[in-house]
Amino acid sequence: MRWQAITIRLPWMLSLLVWTVVSCSAQSRHTDTRINYLGWDGTPKWATLVNGCIRGDTGDCKIRYKTWGGGNWEASLNHYTFTHCENGNSSPATCHKDTQIKYIAGDQRNWQAEILGGTIFQHTPDGWVPPKPAPSGSGQHLDTRINYLDWDGTPKWATIKSGRLQGDTKNGKIRYQTWQGGAWEATLNGKAFTHCMNGDPKRCHPDTIIKYISGAQEEWTAAALDRNTFQHTPANYVQIGKVGDWQEQVDWCITNYTTDPGEFGCGIAVQADCTTTGGRACLLKKAIGFAKIGKCTLAYGLTLGCQCHNGKARDMIVSAGEGNVCSYLKNK
Repeated sequence: MRWQAITIRLPWMLSLLVWTVVSCSAQSRHTDTRINYLGWDGTPKWATLVNGCIRGDTGDCKIRYKTWGGGNWEASLNHYTFTHCENGNSSPATCHKDTQIKYIAGDQRNWQAEILGGTIFQHTPDGWVPPKPAPSGSGQHLDTRINYLDWDGTPKWATIKSGRLQGDTKNGKIRYQTWQGGAWEATLNGKAFTHCMNGDPKRCHPDTIIKYISGAQEEWTAAALDRNTFQHTPANYVQIGKVGDWQEQVDWCITNYTTDPGEFGCGIAVQADCTTTGGRACLLKKAIGFAKIGKCTLAYGLTLGCQCHNGKARDMIVSAGEGNVCSYLKNK
């Protein structure tokens, strides 16, 4: 009978252990497709993003949440901008607009969230200290290894062997912390990474780069150049030189205005609301707007998304680095 009891409880114990690990990593900045907030009655609720609308407890593209001071507010969303109304009063005197929502989570902690795009929230806890960019003297370089922070904050090393990652999990995957905080799992097939949030195979996306926090707590990007070499680029890297191939690829995106979903292609997965309102030109309009207000990570991501159909063009932009691309867009 004792052995049966252990057998029945073991799956529950394992699931509890997994939940504890994810919960610890989630206390830093991270991304998710959901937001867990306290409703007006103090009950934990969940909300998601659906077609630019926030779906939560009210069922009508609004959520009623408690803010950091404990007050009751109602929030609606128009793409990247929230409208917050105190006690749900829609009078202009009691409402204001913001790109963030400051909420009390189900664990009673103070958090703020903003929209990264599509269906993704970026969550930041009160008092969070961001990782530092790599020193200005640390330039773009090649290496056969990548030094990254594991989910538990331990520095680890990974290499490429026959086009596959060899790292902490010993199964062709690495579990790393990204610039946005949060835990991701990455695999590599040739030059293409697949990133899965919290290791969940249902929440994955492809990319030609990996944004990681190094063992020195610095923000870097890595791309696989061949079957055993990484190209590492610091977050603040700016390339000095004349307009070249990568700038031409960005300029092409800026002028590629379309309204046909078929012409937008894979860009639909990047920003669906641009499908019939400009396509890739719409993506870059948003990217330029983010660059001008200093949100370089968002600007860079949308620029890469424009070239999701063209691996060579995308690699050119990756080689330029986020800092270089953001500086270029700021002047547009």
